[in-house]
This record gives sequence, structure tokens and C-alpha cells, in this order.
Amino acid sequence: MQMPEVDKIMRFAIKYHAEEELFLIFDNVVRRQPLSIPFVTEWIEKFPQLTFTLLKVFPPSEDGLLPDDLRDVTHAIVRNIIRSANDTRIAALVGLEKVAKSIGMMDLKHYIDLLMLTALSVRATTLVQEVLLVLNESRLEHCPESPAAAYGHKHALRVAFDRAEEAADECPCNEDGRPRKKQKVAPAHAKLKFGPDYDTSGQVIATTRIDARSSVRLHSHVRLQAASKAENRFDVPIMDGVVTQSLKGELKIDLLHPAPPEMEVMDWNMYDAGSIGKRHRSRPCEKFDTHCVLATSNAMMDALQRLLLEREECCAFYGLITGTGILPTPSDEDELPAVNGENPTPESLNESQVVAMKSWRSSLSLIWGPPGMSSN
Repeated sequence: MQMPEVDKIMRFAIKYHAEEELFLIFDNVVRRQPLSIPFVTEWIEKFPQLTFTLLKVFPPSEDGLLPDDLRDVTHAIVRNIIRSANDTRIAALVGLEKVAKSIGMMDLKHYIDLLMLTALSVRATTLVQEVLLVLNESRLEHCPESPAAAYGHKHALRVAFDRAEEAADECPCNEDGRPRKKQKVAPAHAKLKFGPDYDTSGQVIATTRIDARSSVRLHSHVRLQAASKAENRFDVPIMDGVVTQSLKGELKIDLLHPAPPEMEVMDWNMYDAGSIGKRHRSRPCEKFDTHCVLATSNAMMDALQRLLLEREECCAFYGLITGTGILPTPSDEDELPAVNGENPTPESLNESQVVAMKSWRSSLSLIWGPPGMSSN
């Protein structure tokens, strides 16, 4: 059977929830040689639980390293183990432990992406904590050790935990990962339809009443729970996503989980789980007329990643921040720094001014002066 026919049969199986047949077909195809990497990546994205079938056919080594056939799709495999975690739970944790060395060896960008994906898409409080800790332990055990790596892992984990805690506070869920009935803010009601490039971007379009009150806006993390049942399924699907465009009565949402095939004929409750990007305060700052911009999890992760990748080109204090070195300091014989084009002498300054001016010889100094004073 040719691949187009295989794809058609697997799409049919997903549409009618024939999961057992879907697993059998996928298992048969991945056992063929040579392995089709595009087929693998496409279908584990469409149905993340297929990742476990893939690992059964190509088991990791005892030390947690994926076989050579799967090295190029390490990120996709770990990503989809995490995307399946709400349904597979303990199996997802075991799966992550089985590929621990591959997690430790992946590049920083992919690792940070996995931390954020976990914080955004794993809903049960205990489970999200366990997934984050397994990822961190895999990294600490198998990533080449350095002060910069230790700094990056420590603070990336903190940002991810903060985001997960904010989501749990804004939209609390039970241990089954379902939003609790009692919420701070009632969910908005929406209809969903597949975006024109859903197969590649996972984007859907949510339409809401124009007069509906909702705190959801651009960069909001949302949780979508079906408010009505489809004819051919018994469970209530839940999906997480991020708002990428916000218009009056319409939102574009990048989903973090696959949408059910009957999504468009169902009604949905849309919960606000907080913001992951920059957003504005509801009121201006006291000192400025413009709105303040909040630095949130995405901005912090981006800043951390840039610091670790660009090093001194990003920040002159990289060595001090990460513990990899110190800045060169001038000798005591060096002159005091020029102020307004002149080099002051100790005789022209009082005692506190001399101390302040000589602090420039330290690697990092903070000079606090009276209001209205400026320093260079």
C-alpha cells in the first residue's frame, strides 16, 4: 500500500475514533525500512500517543539515548510525550525517563521550548510539577556541566514553574486536568473552526459574541473545554492554546494539543489561564502617561536564552551573572574616571565622593545618589 492511501486510512481512523486500528497501522508502517521521518513527525503531531508505539519499535538504550534512526526527531518525540501527558500521565513520566540522555544532549532552545510547553499544556498541578522535575533531572545528569549551564537550567526551571503556577491560579484544574467548576472568572463561550493552515500551524479561529465580557486578549494562554458533546464520542475534550491575534469577536489561537475532528460542530468554554507575552496594565503608571509593559514568562525565557547563547555580546556582565569569570578591574594607580570632561583629584572631593568615584574599579558597582543627580 502506498503512503497516500495509508494517510487516507489513518485520517479516517482518527475521524471515527478507531484508535486501535490507528495504532496497528502506524506500527506496521514504522517497521518498514527505510523509516520515513516525515511520516513519523506528521503523525505523532496529529496523535501524540503514537509516540509510544514508535518507542516500542525503536527502544532507547539503557542509558536513555534514542537510536540513530530517531536522533533527528528527538525534539519531536519528547514534545509529543509531553503533549500526551494529560491522557497518559504515569506513562508519560516513564517515557521521559527512558529518553533522559537524549533530553540532556538536546540544544538549549529546544529544551527551553519543552519547559514552556509543559507549563502551558500539562494541566494537573502534581503532574506538571513531576514532568518539569523529570526534564530538569535529565538535563542535570546528562548535559555537559558548566557554571553557565547550571545557571541556565536553574532559572529556566523557575520561569516554567512560575508560569505553571500562574496558570493554575488563573484557571485551577483538578487532578484529572479538567477546569474546576468554581473559577475566578466565568469562561467565555466560543465557536471554533479550523484555520486555513491548521495542518502546519495548529491554528484555529474562535468566534465570540461582540458584547461578551472576557479577559482573554493577545498572548493569553487559554484552556478550551467542550461545552457540548459530539454524537460519536463520550469524553469531553480539553485543549490549551495561545492567542496570536485578537480582534473584536474573533481570536486566532495556536493550539498546543490536537483538535478533535468534530471541533467545529461543538460549543466551547474558553478559560483565561493568564498571559505569556507582553501585556499592558489596566491603568497608567503614576509617573508616566503611557502604559507599563509587563515582562512575563516568554520575555524572561527569551532573555535567558539570549544571555546564554550570545554571552558577552549580550551582556558585559555575563561572566559575573553566570559565574564563569569576572570582569578585568583597573589597578589602584589608574586615574579616577572623567566627569564632564575633567579628571577630578582626591583633593577636590569629599570623603563619600572619593569612595563613590573609586568604586568604578570594582567589577560591578551601584551608586545611589540624591534625586536629580545623574551619573555616567
